[in-house]
Order: sequence, then C-alpha cells, then structure tokens
Amino acid sequence: MDLATGAMGSLLLKLSNLLMGEYKLQSGVKEDIEYMKRELTSMHIDLRKVGDVPRDQLDQQVKHWANEVRDLSYMMEDIIDKFLVHVEGVEPAVKPRKLKRLMKKMGDLFTKSKTHHVISDEIKGIKVRVQEAADRRDRIKMI
Repeated sequence: MDLATGAMGSLLLKLSNLLMGEYKLQSGVKEDIEYMKRELTSMHIDLRKVGDVPRDQLDQQVKHWANEVRDLSYMMEDIIDKFLVHVEGVEPAVKPRKLKRLMKKMGDLFTKSKTHHVISDEIKGIKVRVQEAADRRDRIKMI
C-alpha cells in the first residue's frame, strides 16, 4: 500500500498548490477541489493505517477500496497536470510517453474556455467518484 500512500501524498500537494495559486477556476470548481482535498486527506490517513496491516490479513473489500483510491489519485493527478500544462505551460514530471499522450489529448481542445470547461467537467466527475469511495469506506470496516 506504500505506492498508494505515496501517490496520494503527491496528489494532496498538487491540490494544495492548485488551491493556493491564482488560477481562474470556474464557479464551483474551487469548492469541489477543497471538498476532494478534505476527503482525500482522510483517505490518505486510512491508507496509511491499511498499509500497516500485513496484506494477507486485509479484508478483500479494504484491498479493493485501497486500489480504487490509488487509481483515483492517478486520474486526479492527470487532470491537474493537464490543467497546469494548459494555463502555465508547466510540464508535469511524467514519463515522455505519457506526456506525449497528454499533449495529444490537449491538442484536440480548441479554445481556452473549452479546455477550462472540459477540466471542470472532469473535476466534477472525479468528485463524484471520490464521494462514492468515501461512502464505500464508511460502509466497510477498515481495520
């Protein structure tokens, strides 16, 4: 689970930077990011607890939840990186092949406002998935 907690720590740092930066985020997007940061901070704490338990002693639902949260964190990092590449021209620290794929996706977007709208929609979609993961966590006995 160390891989999951490392990915989550990196994501939380990026979310904090995004919130502290002076970016023109669409209405409601900042609140969505703040909500996700709060939920993901709580999930990060839970992931660290799960990581302290030997893998063979973990419940299958807990393992599934931890994997889901790890995947969510990677998807969210991709969205944030896409946003930063668009607004600042900042290249994320990713493998060249992944960056080429990201740049190709961005090349398909026509205007700045369309890009902001697309990113806003992606953030809202991820927020729903974060809410679902939080609900699932609350339903299962973590450890």
